[in-house]
Amino acid sequence: MKKTLLVLFLTFSFGIYAQTEYKKGFYIDNFGNKIEGYIKYEDWKYTPSTFNYKESPNSAIKTISIENAKVFAFDNFKQYERYTVKIDTSATQLKNLDYERNPFFKEKTIYLEKLLDGSAKLYLYNSTSTKNKYFYSTSSDIPEQLVFKEYMVSKNGNTPKMAVNEYYKQQILNNLDCESITKNKVSGLDYKERNLRKIFKDYNLCENNNYRAYYDEDTEIKKDAFALSIRPGVTYSTIDFTFLQSIGVDRSASLDYELGYRIGVELEYTLPFNNNKWSLILEPLYTHYKSQTFVKNTLDSDYFTNNENVNVEYNSFGAQVGIRYYFFLNEESSIFINARYYQQFFVPSSSFAFERSKDYTFYESTNSISLGAGYNFNRKFSVELNYVPARALISNFNYTAKLREVSLTLGYNFL
Repeated sequence: MKKTLLVLFLTFSFGIYAQTEYKKGFYIDNFGNKIEGYIKYEDWKYTPSTFNYKESPNSAIKTISIENAKVFAFDNFKQYERYTVKIDTSATQLKNLDYERNPFFKEKTIYLEKLLDGSAKLYLYNSTSTKNKYFYSTSSDIPEQLVFKEYMVSKNGNTPKMAVNEYYKQQILNNLDCESITKNKVSGLDYKERNLRKIFKDYNLCENNNYRAYYDEDTEIKKDAFALSIRPGVTYSTIDFTFLQSIGVDRSASLDYELGYRIGVELEYTLPFNNNKWSLILEPLYTHYKSQTFVKNTLDSDYFTNNENVNVEYNSFGAQVGIRYYFFLNEESSIFINARYYQQFFVPSSSFAFERSKDYTFYESTNSISLGAGYNFNRKFSVELNYVPARALISNFNYTAKLREVSLTLGYNFL
C-alpha cells in the first residue's frame, strides 16, 4: 500500500511540475500601450478579473488586475475587454427566483469575453452568482446586455410557476436589421451561446462579410467531450481472513497475492472549462480472483485437528464512478489522477470454501473508494495503475474476510 501511495504522490508531483499553460498573448494598459508576453491560459469557467503574465517563458510571474489592463488576449485565440456596464443581478437559481419581471441592473466594471467582432459584436460574462449573460454592441458604444430573466408568477393563490422575460429577442430585431434575420427566426432563438453566435454571424455577413470569431469556428481548440474506452487489465489481489471459534481458538491467514483479470468499459465526459483538465468517469466492469491456502489452529492441541485447506473464488460485477484530473505534458501526452466510488456485486459462482469447516457466503455487495494514476496518449491509448483499499467481503461476530487489490489497466478510446 505504501508503495502504491508513493507512486500516486510522485505522479501527482510530476504532473504539477510538467504543466505548461502560458500562451503567447498581450495586454493593453490604461495608457493604451500594448505589452506582449505570455499569459496563463486557464480556460476559465467564470470570467476572470485578474490574469498571470510573464515577459518571457522563464520570467517571473506578475498578476495583472482589471484596474491595470483594459484588454488582455491570446494570439489568435481569446480576448477579454474591460467595460463599465449595467448588468442584471437578479438571482438565477430556481429556488431563489423573485417575482419581478424586469431585471435588476447594477453598474459594474468587469471583463467581457469577446465572442465575435464585426459590425455587431457579441460578448459573454459569467460568474458564480450571475449565470451566462450576453452583451452586444453595434457601434463603438459601451456593450448592452441582452435581457433574459427567469422569474416566478402566482395567479389566484395557485402554486407559483416560472416565467421568462425574453426581451433579448426584441433587442435583436431592433438592432440587427437584415433580411435573413426575420421575426419567425428570432422567435425561436434560445438564449444560448451557439444560437446567439450564429445570429450575430449572419448579421455581419449580411452587412459586409467582415467579422472575426473568437471561438472554435477557426481558432479554438476542439473539445471532444466524450470518450468511450474498452479497458482490459490484470489484478493483483489478496484476501485476509480471521476466525475466532467459540472455544477461543484463533485461525487467521492471508491468501497469496494472485493475478486475476478485469474487463471494463469506461465512459468519460470532459468538463468544458479549465483547459479540459477535469472529467467525470463511469466504468462498469467485471473482475475475477481465485486462490487457495492451508490454515491451522493457533492453539496446539490434540483435541483440535481441523487444520485444513481453504479455496476462494471471487467474481464480481461492479461500477466505478468518479472524477479525473489531467496534467498535460504536450499536445499529445498527459498524465492523470482519479478518485472513484466503487460498488461491487458478487457473482453467485463465487465461493469461500473450507475443507472441513463451515463455508461462508459473500456480501451481496460491497463498496469502497479507488485511487488511480495513469498516462494517456493522443486521447486514444491509456495505461492506469489503480489501488482499491481493503474492503470487507464477509463479516459477522466471529469471522471477517477482506479483499485488497491493485490493478493495471490498458485503455483504448474508440470514439
